[in-house]
Amino acid sequence: MKLSNIQANALLLAALAVAPASGFVNNPSSRHISSRQQVLPSINLLPSILDISPRSHSVEMQAATVSETEAKTETPSPFARLERKRRLAFGMAFLTGISDLALNMKYKCFATMMTGNTMWMALALTERRFMDVGFYASVIFSYLAGLTVFRRSDLALKKKSLPLSAFLVAGLFVGSDIMFHIFKSRWIPTMMLATGFGIVNSVGQEVTGTLTFVVTGHLTRMMNQVIDRVSRTAGRKKLTLQDKQGFLLNASVFAGFFCGAALAGSLKARGILAGKLGVFSGIGLSYGLLFLWKDMESLGAAWWKRKDGEMCDVDDDGEICADDQVEEASTSSLLEVSGATK
Repeated sequence: MKLSNIQANALLLAALAVAPASGFVNNPSSRHISSRQQVLPSINLLPSILDISPRSHSVEMQAATVSETEAKTETPSPFARLERKRRLAFGMAFLTGISDLALNMKYKCFATMMTGNTMWMALALTERRFMDVGFYASVIFSYLAGLTVFRRSDLALKKKSLPLSAFLVAGLFVGSDIMFHIFKSRWIPTMMLATGFGIVNSVGQEVTGTLTFVVTGHLTRMMNQVIDRVSRTAGRKKLTLQDKQGFLLNASVFAGFFCGAALAGSLKARGILAGKLGVFSGIGLSYGLLFLWKDMESLGAAWWKRKDGEMCDVDDDGEICADDQVEEASTSSLLEVSGATK
């Protein structure tokens, strides 16, 4: 660090002012020392007084870098961490609300969930309508095939599984419209849609940590929390942070499904939804874009990371795997500074 003549003189005067307190000038036993010798110790004190040592300056710079790294990698608050998950859950439930009404109108069945199909298959079996039994059985097995495809791709491809799911879902939904236009039959299109929804529901459960295609369970959880909060019998217990996170996630799914169904009902009233060729193509492309958006998000990568080679599932508590990276980054930075000071 180079100093101008004016700066050097100012530093020298400051050192001389400090020198008496250090005992180099006013010490009676050292009055026989020449003025030149008295100044030298004061000059030697300059680095320690002003802390202009290059080594200490380097260590300070590294410490500042560690502080900046910790600030950048500081774990966000739980609410901020779950905000993107709630958005994804709302979007997926919204599209499911549209899909359920469109499926019921066009194909008289559901491909998003298998409860109704199982009931209709059992009824068809008791009435000996074996063709319908085969149809509902094919839809159920197609849904199971979608679950298998996602699970295998997630275990094998890891980071590439979500983009792959986006393209598969979009292709299956667009293909269902094309097959119905060619064959005018619901069998093959419904099987393709069921396979696609098997992938969609797997992504929703794995990434958001909850089911985005049903609302009964979400209403049950929310109502239980409300009763526990206002009931004297339950002690009017306050909601914990975990309870609040779960409540907001459940509310997001319910609100998304309701808004999607309301939009579908509005389109039906105007004659837009029923019988249109590109309805499921639009829904499939929307799912694909939603997955790709999530894949580009900073929190989107957390769900496919692994701990000790095991799946790192995101649950309703909002626990993610990215916290380990924050700790590792801070630890490595501190080790670098420690090595520099040795």
